[in-house]
Amino acid sequence: MRFADLQPSNNAKRVLKPVHEISQLLKNNPDTEDIFLPHWVLDIYPARPDKLQNVSLYELLGWYEREKLKKGKEPLQLKGYNIYLRRRTAKPYIITYKLINPQQSQENKELYFYQLLKLFKPWRLESDLCLPGKNFYETYIEERRTLLEMRNYHEANIHMTEQEEQTQKEI
Repeated sequence: MRFADLQPSNNAKRVLKPVHEISQLLKNNPDTEDIFLPHWVLDIYPARPDKLQNVSLYELLGWYEREKLKKGKEPLQLKGYNIYLRRRTAKPYIITYKLINPQQSQENKELYFYQLLKLFKPWRLESDLCLPGKNFYETYIEERRTLLEMRNYHEANIHMTEQEEQTQKEI
């Protein structure tokens, strides 16, 4: 299982590098801000190789792992990082994230569709997620015809939510 922190970049949780690594970085450069491990959503996905340009975040998180470079293999190196990716061969990870109920408020509705777009629409910058002059919901409506995996995922979520609400009423 792999957790996707889909919060906007200014709210995402980051993990510090090990203390000995930070100490070494600070000795070499006291002004360094490179104290965090690469974040799958903020760093690794946007830096994916051009060969994976049309891969969604959902697919990358599910099917790819970091690996050290091995001889004899064509490396999938991240742009600007000394990190390589390897495609899993058996089963993908199950992707989890903080669920948002889009029916609770207009703000939640926008956040829900922001997360859907972030998971299923290929992007390099967060600004690529939303079409010019549209909000996230309107962008979803425009993009759902071409991003079938996103539409199917949304429809399954809505169906599940309706079933849960019906079960609550029956209890």
